[in-house]
Amino acid sequence: MAKITLPYTIQNGNTADGGQVQQDFDAILAQVNGNLDSTNLASGAVTLAKLASDVKVIEQVYSVASSDWISSTGSTITLASQSMTLSVARYCLFLVTVEFFVSSNDQMWAFNIYDGATKLRTYDWNFLSYDSSSSGYKFSSLHYFSQLTSGSHTINLEATPSLNNTTLSSRAKGRLTIIQFNF
Repeated sequence: MAKITLPYTIQNGNTADGGQVQQDFDAILAQVNGNLDSTNLASGAVTLAKLASDVKVIEQVYSVASSDWISSTGSTITLASQSMTLSVARYCLFLVTVEFFVSSNDQMWAFNIYDGATKLRTYDWNFLSYDSSSSGYKFSSLHYFSQLTSGSHTINLEATPSLNNTTLSSRAKGRLTIIQFNF
C-alpha cells in the first residue's frame, strides 16, 4: 500500500470543515487498519531486536554438495562440509539428501552429521537381506533440528559403507543444507 495521502490540507487561520477533517481521519484509518507495508516504514526501522520474541526468522542459509561420486572401500568419506561462526546460540535445521550405490557388496550405509568431532546425528540404511533386484542407485533425504552454541562450527556430512569385501568399492554423493534461525 502507498503512503498515506490526505484528501484535504487544513491551513492555519482557516476554519476547519468537520466533513473534511473526518475524511482525513478516514484516509488514515484506511491505511493503518491492515494496509501498512514497507513503503510506510523507514529503511531499517524494524530490526530483529524490535520483533516479538515468538517471531521466527530465517537468519542464514548454507548449502554445499559433493560435486561428483566419492568412492570408498569401507572407510569414511566426507560428502559435504560447511564452516560457520555464530555470535550467539542458534537453532539450525539440517537438511540432507544422499544418493548412494547398493550392490551385493554392501551390508549397510551409515550417514552422519558432525559438528567438528561431535556426532550430531546418525542415519543407517541396512541391506541385510540383499535382493539383486534392489541393486543400483538409491536416494534418500533426512532432516535434523538442533541448537548450536555460539562460536565456530564445521559441519560435516560423512558416509561409511559397511562392506562384505573391502577390496571392492562403493560410492555416494550428498548435499547438506543448513537453515539458521534467529531464535
